[in-house]
Amino acid sequence: MSNLSILLKNQLRSYFGINKALHQRGGMARAKGIGLLVLMGAGAIAILAYIYLYVWLLATGLASVGMIEYLLPLVMALCCVVVLYFSIMRPNGILFGFKDYDLLMSLPIRTSTIVASRIITMYLSNLFFTVLLMLPTLVIYLQFASVTWVFYPIFVLTFLFIPLIPILIGSFVGSLVTIVSARFRYKNALNILLTLALMGAVIYFSTTLDTSEMDMGDFGAMVMEQINGIYPLAGLYYRAVSNYDWLATLLFLGISLAFFLLVSFLFGWKFKAINTLLTTTKARSNFKMRSLKTASPSSALLRREIRRYLSCPVYLMNTITSVLMGIVLCVLLLFFGGEQLETFLQLPGFAEMVLPIAPFGVSLFVALTCTTAPSISLEGKNLWIVRSLPVPSRSVLWAKINLNLILVVPASLICGGILTFALRAGWKDCLMLFALPLAYGVFIALFGLITNLKFPNFNWKTESRAVKQSMSTFIATMVGMLVAAAPVVLLMVLELSGTLVTLATLGILVLLNLLMVLWINTKGAKVFDSLA
Repeated sequence: MSNLSILLKNQLRSYFGINKALHQRGGMARAKGIGLLVLMGAGAIAILAYIYLYVWLLATGLASVGMIEYLLPLVMALCCVVVLYFSIMRPNGILFGFKDYDLLMSLPIRTSTIVASRIITMYLSNLFFTVLLMLPTLVIYLQFASVTWVFYPIFVLTFLFIPLIPILIGSFVGSLVTIVSARFRYKNALNILLTLALMGAVIYFSTTLDTSEMDMGDFGAMVMEQINGIYPLAGLYYRAVSNYDWLATLLFLGISLAFFLLVSFLFGWKFKAINTLLTTTKARSNFKMRSLKTASPSSALLRREIRRYLSCPVYLMNTITSVLMGIVLCVLLLFFGGEQLETFLQLPGFAEMVLPIAPFGVSLFVALTCTTAPSISLEGKNLWIVRSLPVPSRSVLWAKINLNLILVVPASLICGGILTFALRAGWKDCLMLFALPLAYGVFIALFGLITNLKFPNFNWKTESRAVKQSMSTFIATMVGMLVAAAPVVLLMVLELSGTLVTLATLGILVLLNLLMVLWINTKGAKVFDSLA
């Protein structure tokens, strides 16, 4: 077996703790591990269902104006944006700055092999997002469009290369941000600011499209024109899958492969230099002793959590992005209004649906903002330090919960205020716009912590693995999505009263939150004390 295959095998087996789950000793432990794998499969099915519904609505609109051929290229472009977003945040900790760097470099393995294994691992993990987006799109496309046998080999070939260039561009940009910020004293803060600036630029350019007087057909053509200007391969992909153009197919594959080889060479060329830069630290020569500041135990623990949060870019970016997107969408609704969105989407009655669904829309973004799910795992080998502090264990746990609340509570209030003004909500709807997202925010903070107490992972080699690939994060994310989406399904499918569904959901969340508070203060503190 080659060195590359061995490295890939070990890296992929460690994802989500799959290797540990499959090889645990004892009947109960093994059953628990298999149950977790089943839960992951159920979560993937749930995501596929959401994506299928979204793509079906998009396909219906395009088919109504005879432009169904734009479906695959549009979703392909969306897939590239998703992959690009995740790739920008992943190089530091996966491609560079990983904790077992010294161990790997001491092995009799070529540097290019290590770099290739890291890039291929990133490719395979991002291929998962490509499957989730493109597979439902293919099924829906075949329902609306008639294709010949030539379509299938072209689709399969191009499908495998869709995430390749976005991964490399995202990795290059993310690495460049990391390299630039590493030269400054407050490198983590600068890294976070630069990454946020990049994401802000993406959001800004994605909202500059003037759609005030366009129908769905014009929208598809206009978006494809802009996408082609920004990402020329989208045009090649359109010609390949829609026109069965083999020349466009070969160009799409060839450009992707050539770009992969070029960027891989650049990464391998500066691999050691970049890792050395990221692992070295600077000390000030003009250090001065200052007065010692004191604070209450609760305040000190919260400050500790905030410093830990701000010192880890991947931790911050993966948890704050959701609420930021929620605020941005609320601002867009303020400017466009429900009537313009109804005309734009060509969905009759959409304007009347906005107000009942708005609290759940904000709640979805809030429910996806969970800092507590990886918070205990991130203690890593330093867990003994926080456990040795002369404070009750529940104080440590509540400091982690309060960090989550610092993010979701202001965001809920901001979104509630914007939507109240934008939708001209009455006092009852206004109350729900504020109360429901706050209840979801408390729920996800408590549930995420409980999940991490049940499924801690202290053997991670990179912070990215603890934040993005841990079982506790996966469970908290899936449950947050399901809990936020289930009432909307009842509201739309069963056509129940919006006020009734909202009040029932709020009551259930309040009850669950009280039960989780009691569990954390009693049994949860004991579980934390027993962690090793």
